[in-house]
Amino acid sequence: MTHARLNPEYLRHSIAPAQGLHLHGRRDFLALITGVGLAGMTALERGFVRAALARAQSRGAATNLFDIEKVAEDVYAALARPAAMINSNAAIFVNANDVVVMDTHSKPSAAAALIAQIRKDITSKPVRYVVNSHFHWDHMQGNSAYREAFPKVEFLATEATRRLMAQESGSRLKASLRDLPAAIEQTRKNIETAKKPEEKAFHQKLLAEQEAYAREMAGFRLELPTVTVGQTLVLHDKTHTLHFAFCGRAHTEGDIVIFCPEKKVVATGDMVHGFLPYAGDGYPREWPKTIDVVGKFALQHVIGGHGPVHHDRIRFQHMRDYIEDLTAKVAEGKKSGKNLAELQKTLTEASFRSLQTDGYAALIREALAKFTPVLGGAASLADGIRDNIKDVYNTLDKA
Repeated sequence: MTHARLNPEYLRHSIAPAQGLHLHGRRDFLALITGVGLAGMTALERGFVRAALARAQSRGAATNLFDIEKVAEDVYAALARPAAMINSNAAIFVNANDVVVMDTHSKPSAAAALIAQIRKDITSKPVRYVVNSHFHWDHMQGNSAYREAFPKVEFLATEATRRLMAQESGSRLKASLRDLPAAIEQTRKNIETAKKPEEKAFHQKLLAEQEAYAREMAGFRLELPTVTVGQTLVLHDKTHTLHFAFCGRAHTEGDIVIFCPEKKVVATGDMVHGFLPYAGDGYPREWPKTIDVVGKFALQHVIGGHGPVHHDRIRFQHMRDYIEDLTAKVAEGKKSGKNLAELQKTLTEASFRSLQTDGYAALIREALAKFTPVLGGAASLADGIRDNIKDVYNTLDKA
């Protein structure tokens, strides 16, 4: 294998002491892992919580946390199954002698589960590089499992992602875990008062996940990236070429993508994926332009951070146009003096032409129904739009 050439202009090696963790956005984590407080959560988060109930009813539910999909020769997607303790997807590139994986999910045990699936279903080759697409908790908290399984592994990210992991993650996790005992007690009460067998099964499963998470995170050690990419880094392997590229600020300050030109595959993290975007840490004015840059790659397959794999380029245009549409309408409303509540009331699904184009809203609903199922339907698109309006309103003029 020919390893990456470490161009000093674009790359530096760095190792720092262990830090804490990051919570996706700034929302109350305990609302995510309990059956209460759903009103304050995003549509995506509500879907994942309720998905646990749907899965609890399935007698034949598989123990694997991911569905492995072959995207191209030597390229795979690990699609996260619905769970209360959410996980990101992972992109897997099998090289001549080793493996590259993008994103490590919400906890080490989830990453360990995927490592076992990779060994069983894909290859026995070692994982040599792990890429953190950005700094959100559900994409990087499993890093330590790869260090334990593969001592020579290198963790890649942008300089901004490494900095944000080091600066932000500790306080966010500490705040989230502080009230976890109270959440566990509430779940126990919910088990006692559940009126239906499926409700009781949900809360029992949730309690097991809460207690396991508390035990696991009590001794957690964050693995920071050991290699940071300034703009681009190219890995020249006998099997294929992998481009690790920072194309601009989007979902976060430091989103990185992996592009494989021979296989026409791009892994985008949460810059582009199958649901509505999350903009709580985003740059809405810059995000569409960054998508435009990535969209110029000669690609046919898109592995996003959540939801299904897309085997065309249309999702780039869909999400790009929606973010631009959303940003313009929120900016116009804010400039005219409307407050957040007024904008959330007046801007609905019908307000956004981008959601109607090519049936984009229907495609999102289809993805939510599959990956965030709830009893009797799927996560609410209307709630997700309101969340988007709030996040863009708050981040519109972020420097």
